[in-house]
Amino acid sequence: METIITPQQVIDLAFSPNELLTPSIITVADITEAEHCYIRPILGEELWRMLVDGDYPELTIEYAGPAIAAWTRYLVQPLLEQRCSACLTDDNRSIYDSTTAGNNRQRGVQRTLRRKASILSKRLTDYLNRNTDMYPEYVPANNPLNRCSINGDIIQIR
Repeated sequence: METIITPQQVIDLAFSPNELLTPSIITVADITEAEHCYIRPILGEELWRMLVDGDYPELTIEYAGPAIAAWTRYLVQPLLEQRCSACLTDDNRSIYDSTTAGNNRQRGVQRTLRRKASILSKRLTDYLNRNTDMYPEYVPANNPLNRCSINGDIIQIR
């Protein structure tokens, strides 16, 4: 599977240094899922392929990479306890407890991660829309974020 960023880049971009995770926690399949569901529709197949091939490194580093990392974190967050129970400390173990309070904390973490990933996707879209001349492979009309947006529970269609 080909991806725009690596597991190490996901760790560097989406996790704090205090979380002490290794790149093996993030799989290429996790990144592929994030790209396929959330980033490829924005970029389009042709621009996505160019980023996979290493073209437009500034677009990857500044815009696409952070969005991919944020969506990957959003997708793997519920799995982190199973993948890395040894990484949990008393400080962060409470996020994963199965009590009602623990479940509420987990939902809060997921909402925060989704909001962050959505903002980074919107930032990517805004950048591409402002710079269509720099990326001829990008087709704004095909980007779903140019047609609708979801803010909380509100779906806005343009």
